[in-house]
Amino acid sequence: MPATEFNFALLTEPQVSQKIKASRATLRRWRKRRRSGGDDGPPFLDLDGMIRYDPAALAAWMDLKSV
Repeated sequence: MPATEFNFALLTEPQVSQKIKASRATLRRWRKRRRSGGDDGPPFLDLDGMIRYDPAALAAWMDLKSV
C-alpha cells in the first residue's frame, strides 16, 4: 500500500459536533484558541480550508478529558 493511501475516514465539523454534543460554534472557538497556542478542543486538520478531524485523535482527546 502506498504511503499516501489512507485507510480511515476523516470526520467533518458537523459529524464531530454531533458525536461530542458540542455546537459547531464551540468547535470553531476551540480551533481559534488552538491556533493561538491553546489546547482547547480536539486536534484538527486544516486541509486548505477544509476542516477535518482524525477519529483516533478525537478519541484520544476525549480520553484525556475523562474524569
